[in-house]
Amino acid sequence: MLRTVVGTTTAAVLTAIGGMHVLWTATPWPWHSDSEFRSAVFGSSESTAPLASYLLMGGALVGAGALVLSQAGLVPRVGPDRLRGGAMYALSGGLLLRGVGGVALNVDASEEFQQLNTFVYAPLCIGLAALTYYVQCSSGADSAVAPRVTRED
Repeated sequence: MLRTVVGTTTAAVLTAIGGMHVLWTATPWPWHSDSEFRSAVFGSSESTAPLASYLLMGGALVGAGALVLSQAGLVPRVGPDRLRGGAMYALSGGLLLRGVGGVALNVDASEEFQQLNTFVYAPLCIGLAALTYYVQCSSGADSAVAPRVTRED
């Protein structure tokens, strides 16, 4: 039961964030201007990123949401357990790295980015890392990295 709730919530958040990245190819929403968007997301109003990078990150996040749903047993699992398990640990590790190491991004960044990064982006990544790790450890799927947890929800 808990794995289902955690998996659904985590996948929904990852997918929503992925959707925002895709949306940013067309609009700076929820910010009012491109300059405000760049300052809040990249740390400088002069920073830019290719539109393709938004699509790639958005697709990766939506794919991560699907992976979490799969490991939570909410959609059919595709591919070998070890591959999915390794992908879940990589996702969890990447989110943890962004959350903990992301504080270094505050150097020379706009004040708005520093606040968002410290109080929203980094904690969100750390929380998502913990939730994806929980889903993987409670999935009962074999993993190439860590032993299987056989606890029933």
